Amino acid sequence: MSGSYIENWNLLVAQHSEFYNQPECKIQSLWENYFSEIFGFKKIFNEIDSQRKLHIGSTDREIPDIILKKDGKDLFIVELKQYSLLKKDDFEKQLLNYMSHTDLRLSIGVLVCEKLYLYFYNHSDNKNDCLEIPFEKDNELGIKFMELFNKSNFDVENARDFIQSESKNKKDVIKIKTEISEKLVKNLLTEHFIKTYNKDVVESALKSFSFICSERKNMNIGTSAVAQSFSVPFSLNGKNNAQFMVNGVPVGGKCPTVRYVIETYVKNNPGITFEQLQKVFPDEAARPGFGKVVRRLEDVKENEWGGHRFNKHPIILSDGQKVVVSTQWEPQNIKNFIRAATVLGFDISSDS
Repeated sequence: MSGSYIENWNLLVAQHSEFYNQPECKIQSLWENYFSEIFGFKKIFNEIDSQRKLHIGSTDREIPDIILKKDGKDLFIVELKQYSLLKKDDFEKQLLNYMSHTDLRLSIGVLVCEKLYLYFYNHSDNKNDCLEIPFEKDNELGIKFMELFNKSNFDVENARDFIQSESKNKKDVIKIKTEISEKLVKNLLTEHFIKTYNKDVVESALKSFSFICSERKNMNIGTSAVAQSFSVPFSLNGKNNAQFMVNGVPVGGKCPTVRYVIETYVKNNPGITFEQLQKVFPDEAARPGFGKVVRRLEDVKENEWGGHRFNKHPIILSDGQKVVVSTQWEPQNIKNFIRAATVLGFDISSDS
């Protein structure tokens, strides 16, 4: 894999963070420069076609942000939003409308907002495949995007195959995660051992064991040697108004940071139950005896709302369970949580 693709992707990641709250016009200028300076398209040959007017009827019109061209032929379309915005159905619908416009009929589209989204649109059945790529350093999918969407390399079929295969892989991973359970582990162990031992003996032996299915290591920093081997990558120096970034995304102060980490973990682990979540984010992730990190919504008392104990806006798990997150974080206290979140793979930095 070419080092230049890695370097260029990491530049996009760094500038995604740098220009996180900039207006759409600034994002437009950035991506016009990217396509010119990095992807190899030439403005002088009108290969970066910005704000083209697409007419609907005699009066209405649509204006895509960027259409990339080669040898006078439209290749793919790019729709740009502020980096701070989460993907909405309206964003996707807008891009797909452009792709299906009679003057374009393009199969490949790119949506840029908080993440990068690549689309393959099948005009024969009006269905689409979408591949989500977070703006994260050294992201292999992002690096592959830099390669495939380079002017000299771009091919519709190759882009389609990449989007379809990787999006299918992601769906399969999610499906596998939802099927992993204590019951499945016990069944597989039973099937393995009954080839050698009596079934009653196997079942008796397995009764002595409990199985916790979690994607990553337990975050219990009080007993985990792995967690203890990680240190907070910065010093808060007693600062109570520190601002944080998680995986390159500005998230604000201590409370929003904790909530963002937990909410992201839930999104990345569909099917997780409250009990499993509490094992991943135990009370020790804050400070022993300092209350709970996560709690069921219905278990929180009225006087614990607001700035007292818990954030009033719950995180909803896939089973419908509503979970609230602690708001009790101070400079020393937050270090425990950050150390534990590091074990889970979160990259957290601070302005202090």
